[in-house]
Amino acid sequence: MRITLEAKIERADGTAQTVEISSLERAPDAAAGCGIGLTLSESRELVGNLQRVVLREQADEIIAAARQCRHCSRHLAVKGSTSIVYRTAFGKVKLEAPRLYSRCSSCGARVTASRSFSPLALALPERSHPQWIWLQTRYASVMSYTLARSFLATGFAGAMDLPPSSIRASVQHVGDRLEAEMQRRIEDHWTKHHDDDMEADARAAVHALQVDAGYVRSVPQTEGTSWISVIASKIVRPETRRTHAHAYTGGPSLWHGLRQEVFLASVGIGNDVPVTVLCDGGEDVGAVGRLGNRSIRILDWFHIGMRFQHLQLALNGLPNLDDGERERLQRCAEGAKWLLWHGRAERCLGRLVIVRRVPLQQASRVRRQRDV
Repeated sequence: MRITLEAKIERADGTAQTVEISSLERAPDAAAGCGIGLTLSESRELVGNLQRVVLREQADEIIAAARQCRHCSRHLAVKGSTSIVYRTAFGKVKLEAPRLYSRCSSCGARVTASRSFSPLALALPERSHPQWIWLQTRYASVMSYTLARSFLATGFAGAMDLPPSSIRASVQHVGDRLEAEMQRRIEDHWTKHHDDDMEADARAAVHALQVDAGYVRSVPQTEGTSWISVIASKIVRPETRRTHAHAYTGGPSLWHGLRQEVFLASVGIGNDVPVTVLCDGGEDVGAVGRLGNRSIRILDWFHIGMRFQHLQLALNGLPNLDDGERERLQRCAEGAKWLLWHGRAERCLGRLVIVRRVPLQQASRVRRQRDV
């Protein structure tokens, strides 16, 4: 069996052309273990050939449209020619990119301020397809650059000669662009919507903002440290049960603190809407406090429970304490946790005062024995 795939090209000027894309052959006695249908290598070759045809035809149309003078419809003179390498998920293609004189020799009209220009270079400011950049960024954000390259190479011909350093450069480029967009949004938000005197009833808060912080390793070192603080947040809307997630790098800058406000504004929560903030109370999430009077901060129960666990471990490590007294203090700490869970904060604090008094008395007794 032999299959020939052809593409028929119909151009805007009325001409047509048929181009052979690929040719496949299959033997009738092929082993059952090989399967039937296209293989990965064949699919990469087929789509790569088709991509080259499409790219060159589109590039020719862009050049032809730019070469025609808008005033007299005559062709602009060609100054020279070079080539542009355009990278896609299905392979990279070298495209001819002639350079045209910007002044028409017939009517004298000027297309650009410069003496000459390259239509294809203007149409392709980035030499990679946006979806190819998206694929690299998508997988490089969840795995190493080397693993991302290996994963992409299994299905896309464009990754066969793509080094991990190129993936890293693409991720850095996308990150810089997103950071610039965020800075513009922060400046617009600060100019138009920020109001330090806003007041809201925090008890009426119906939106819950869950905030936590983590650390990721930075290579090379950034600002003298090998770790970067990352603040992750999620807004929960009780009326629709929809959630919106957001993450950003933390820092002392004012712009880092305003990122949370911009995130809330992007999901329709303005400066006058109360928000209940659930966090661990750490200093690394202190920028959330910029939400001001419209927010109420609540320490989430997971971190409260961890504090009680630390208290139990500390009681186990107290020296010069008999087993009966240690067991009594542990029951007292467990009772304080139960009281806090049921909303009895005052009685909880009373229990904790009792637990705290014993180590203080023990330390005072040890100091008196040393003095003697």
